[in-house]
Amino acid sequence: MASSGYPSSFTSITTEQVRDLRIKKLGGGNGDITGNSEHAAVQPSGKQETGEDQLHTPMDTSTNRSTGYIEVDGEPPMTNVAGACARTHQMAITGTTLGRDPETYLCDSVGWQFYLDYLASKLSAEISEISVYLDLESGKLDEIKNRCKSNRHEMCFNVLWTWYGRNPDKKKRLKQMNTALKESGRADLAQQLMEGNVPVPENYRYQGEIKNPDAGVSGSDALKVGKHLTLTFQSLARYFGLDENNIQSICIDNNDDIQEQSYNTIKLCINQLKLKNRRQLCNGLAYLEQFTTVSELNQMW
Repeated sequence: MASSGYPSSFTSITTEQVRDLRIKKLGGGNGDITGNSEHAAVQPSGKQETGEDQLHTPMDTSTNRSTGYIEVDGEPPMTNVAGACARTHQMAITGTTLGRDPETYLCDSVGWQFYLDYLASKLSAEISEISVYLDLESGKLDEIKNRCKSNRHEMCFNVLWTWYGRNPDKKKRLKQMNTALKESGRADLAQQLMEGNVPVPENYRYQGEIKNPDAGVSGSDALKVGKHLTLTFQSLARYFGLDENNIQSICIDNNDDIQEQSYNTIKLCINQLKLKNRRQLCNGLAYLEQFTTVSELNQMW
């Protein structure tokens, strides 16, 4: 069974460094958050020198979403994470960018929801720093960290989603995110955003065999998938375009039972016709790199 957990560490900079960064952003103090030249927490390239949960640019590496670790294959660089995943797994994920204008694709909450879920998987090392440039108060950041302390990806997503909810102006939103990514050392992601090369659900396709791919997804399918995705079911739902309010409501209503949260979220995707067939389910699992789960479903089908 593929692992569905994320490493438990949340930040690469300390509370004091975040404080200094806030001072720097406001124009006071020297704002040095790097500590010393040998072990700088945030490098200009966006890469971390130390720490086992390093996140690198998707131009030359791919991140295994189910483990949080980096897989490097030595192939020529490609232009998006979809291509990197295809090289790593030699399966099912297209290697082309769609070249969409970000203002066209990121025009509603569904587009932003998926993009921020993708972005959350790339910013775990920088999330405390980027929250400063997104004007998130330190108290709110601490509250989100505490609420999501067992799930690093969801912590990062909720930081970004909180910022999104506070910024209804689309043009200002794009400008602020672009600036925040650049100032946090992730110029690669900023360029991706402004050039319209943000990954979209259509980038992710499972190319392996699927038995009766157009058949509907059953309750037993949802139950099996739910058992595998106890820490990533929210991401799957965002891939299918389920409203974030629905996702959060299910988590609140089933607070003490994470498997029930997972199952009910996937069932709601089915009931709302967000998830219509097996092919679509396998595509979503490809986004999460849950290829073992696809194999087990095929055996069951």
